[in-house]
Amino acid sequence: MKRIAICWRELAAEGNAVALHVNARTPKDFSRWGDFLIEHSEISSIAFEFQTGAASPVRGDWHADRLCKLAKQVGRQLQLVSFGGLRQLAELKRAFTNLVYVTSTPSMKSSHYRKLLWESNSSRHPREIRSDLKGDDLLEHNIGVYDKLVNSVLSAA
Repeated sequence: MKRIAICWRELAAEGNAVALHVNARTPKDFSRWGDFLIEHSEISSIAFEFQTGAASPVRGDWHADRLCKLAKQVGRQLQLVSFGGLRQLAELKRAFTNLVYVTSTPSMKSSHYRKLLWESNSSRHPREIRSDLKGDDLLEHNIGVYDKLVNSVLSAA
């Protein structure tokens, strides 16, 4: 935690736009980050990643719940940069002033020549097929499909 805070401070001091990485795995970790954020009102943006330890639905939901409680504990406007966590976006959007969602899915699918297909009445998981599109055209298509999916999830918030 100390190392993350020091790196945040050094990057911010150089004028970089920085989100504090809230690396929390236990209730105590979240509580400590909450106390830290209360003491440091200059921090307006935090980041959390849902792609590894919080990737499972149960664990991801638990972390999203803790992040929402953290936002309430801090008691001021916070931006969240979420790496992954599509399943949790609607809940997170309700707790944070601004939400930035980062995913590599459109790019990774494109690099493997996979075309995403999704309709608003389908699940939260787009289908994928082998694509005749290549390069930028496929990437642009996949970003468009994923954008519609994300907006559908967020409109449920």
